[in-house]
Amino acid sequence: MALSACGGDDGGGAADTTTPSTAAETTVATTIVSTTAAPASTTTTVAEGPIDVSTADVPPSPVTGPFAEGDLELDGEIVAAWYVTGDVWTVYYEGLTEDVASGKCLGTALVKAGGPVHETSSPYGALACQGFVTDGEILPPGSVHRCAEEALIFFTSTIPTAEDGVLAAAIDKVDDAGGSQSLTSEAAADPTDVPELDFSGCQVIS
Repeated sequence: MALSACGGDDGGGAADTTTPSTAAETTVATTIVSTTAAPASTTTTVAEGPIDVSTADVPPSPVTGPFAEGDLELDGEIVAAWYVTGDVWTVYYEGLTEDVASGKCLGTALVKAGGPVHETSSPYGALACQGFVTDGEILPPGSVHRCAEEALIFFTSTIPTAEDGVLAAAIDKVDDAGGSQSLTSEAAADPTDVPELDFSGCQVIS
């Protein structure tokens, strides 16, 4: 900043002398360095198409529920893990062995406020669903598959993945007296991030 002094005439003819004062001006250059790093590149690996479970491991599903309700006693822990096949739901009976499944009637339904819909059943073994009291239909061959050397058991339902509700899976057994025993599992129907499966290389059971 430049300062200036101003003087008037004192009548003696003396000239006022103004001595300029100089101040060294210093310019400070400030360099601003950005500390914001560029966002890291994130790569999400998405499976291309349905997963062939006849040759590959079954991926985990976010939609699961244990078989914990009912009067049918079975050995081991069995869990219903739900997957997508086309535009419908498929349930993997995780932990259900072929020996235990033999002679059982497998079933699925979607439970809504007004009651169950899309009720279907399919036998694991000849006549396993015959005489069983059900409000649904018995599906034609192609709904139950056995996959891989471990004999993994899958049931493809008629439940659309676009519908809301509670997914229900059942394992039913008809006794000699004509009565039945059941074991059921429930899980909320949410297809978000649920893998899609392919059974073209699996064996059709029913």
